[in-house]
Amino acid sequence: MHLGRSLLSSPIIRFLQTIIRRPDLASHLKRIHLDGDRFLIGYQRNIKPKIPVSEVELDELSSFIRATGAPYCDMWIQELENGSTDAIIALLLAQSSNLRYLYIGPVFTQLSKLIGLVLHSRLCEPTIDLQHHYSLHDKIPNFENLRDITFLMNVEDDQDAHLNRSKNTAHVLPFFYLPNIQRLSLSVENERTWTWPTATQPNPSTLTSLDLTCIRELHLASVLSVAQNVQTLRWQLYHHERLNPPITPHDDPRSRKVANSKQIYLDLMADAICLVRDSLTELTISATVDITCYDLDTPWMVLRGSSHALHNMYKVKKLQIPLVFLVGTGPGGMGGIEKEFATHLQDAMPRNVEFVTLTYDLRDADVGYWQWKDHEVLELLERWLEDWRACTPKLQGIFLLFDWESEDEWCPRMRDQARELGARTGVTLEVIPRNSAWGILNQRMLILNDRNEDASGVRWLY
Repeated sequence: MHLGRSLLSSPIIRFLQTIIRRPDLASHLKRIHLDGDRFLIGYQRNIKPKIPVSEVELDELSSFIRATGAPYCDMWIQELENGSTDAIIALLLAQSSNLRYLYIGPVFTQLSKLIGLVLHSRLCEPTIDLQHHYSLHDKIPNFENLRDITFLMNVEDDQDAHLNRSKNTAHVLPFFYLPNIQRLSLSVENERTWTWPTATQPNPSTLTSLDLTCIRELHLASVLSVAQNVQTLRWQLYHHERLNPPITPHDDPRSRKVANSKQIYLDLMADAICLVRDSLTELTISATVDITCYDLDTPWMVLRGSSHALHNMYKVKKLQIPLVFLVGTGPGGMGGIEKEFATHLQDAMPRNVEFVTLTYDLRDADVGYWQWKDHEVLELLERWLEDWRACTPKLQGIFLLFDWESEDEWCPRMRDQARELGARTGVTLEVIPRNSAWGILNQRMLILNDRNEDASGVRWLY
C-alpha cells in the first residue's frame, strides 16, 4: 500500500482504523517504510509534520490504546490528538504483529519517545501474570519477525531541535532486544553515561549488520560488547560542539571524553571494534565534524591514541577508514607524526584484508592541522606495497578517496604514478576524487534500501 500526503482524512489514519477493525488484515503487514522526504526541502529540514485526527477517529484509536493497558496511555492519546507522528507510528507498530522490515526516515525520528516506549514495554519489561497469564501489554506484539530496521536522524541539519529536547538514547536501545533482529541502522545520541534499559544486557545473537551514527567512541564498546556476531559494521563519528553533553565538576573523567569531544580517542575506538574480531568481515569508519567558530591558533579536532589494535581484526576483508586515523596528520604536522601513530599504513591493517578504501575525512576539520601532500601519501602506499605479501598477503585493491582541493593535488600525473605503482606490485591502486564516487555510493545505498522479501507493506512518502 502506498500512502501519500493528505491534509484531511489522512490515509494513514484510515489505514489504522481498518486494521484495528480487522486485526486479521494487520497480520499481512510485513513492511513499513516511512521516509517523509517531501519535507526535506532547502533549509526547511527541521519541520515536524503533524497529521490531523478528527474526534471520531480519535475515539476509535484511543479505545485501542487504552486496551493495551500501557501506563503511558494518557500521554499517547494526548500526542495523538495533537497530530504527533510519533504517536501515530507507535500505534502502527502496536498492531504490526508480523512486521519484518521497518524504515523510519529522519523527519519522523526527531520525536521518538512513544515509539521507544512501545518497544520498551513489550521487549524490556517483564510480563505481569495476574492469575490467568494476563499481560498489561498483551495487545502489543513481540516483534519476533522483525529483522531489518533503519532509524536515522539528520543531526547536522537540525542542531537547534536536538539542543531543545532530551536525547534519543533510551528510545532506541530497545531495538537491540528484538529477538530475531538481523540488520540495524541507528542514530544513537551521546549521554555522559551508558545505561541499558534493563539490568540484563541484550543478546542480539542474530544481528549480523550494524550501522551506527552519532554515537562516539566512548560508548561504542557498550554496543559492540553485546553484538558478538556482527559481520558488517559501519560507524560514522559525528561531532558538533553545540551538541556536547554539559560537563559538571562531579563527572567521571571518562565521561569528559564525550563531553570534551574535540578529542577523538582512537584507542577506545579500536579496542571497541576488536570486541567483534571473531565475526567482523567488513568495517567502514567515517567521520564528520561541524564547526561553528574558527580559531587560527587551535586545531578544531585532536586525535589521541592510535588505531594499532585494528591489526588484530583477522577476519576483516573490506576496510574503509579515514587516512588520519591510521597515520595521523602528516609528517609536516605539529611536531611531525605523533608518536602514537604508525609510520607505516600496514601497521594498523587487518592482516587478511582484501580491499582497503582510505578517505580524506576530517581534512576540512583541520585535525591537528592536516599536512599530508599527495606525494607523501604515495610514499606511504609505496612502503606498504613494497612488502605487502608479508603483512597483508590477501590484499587485492586499494582505493584512495580524496577531496578535490586544487588542480595541483592528485593531478593526472600523480594518479598515473599511483596506478603504475599498483601495476608494478600486483595490487589494484586507484586514486579517486570523492565527488566522482558519489554516484556509485548512491547506487549502493538504493540497493540496500530496496532489499525486499516481498511487497507486502506500507510505504509512506509523506
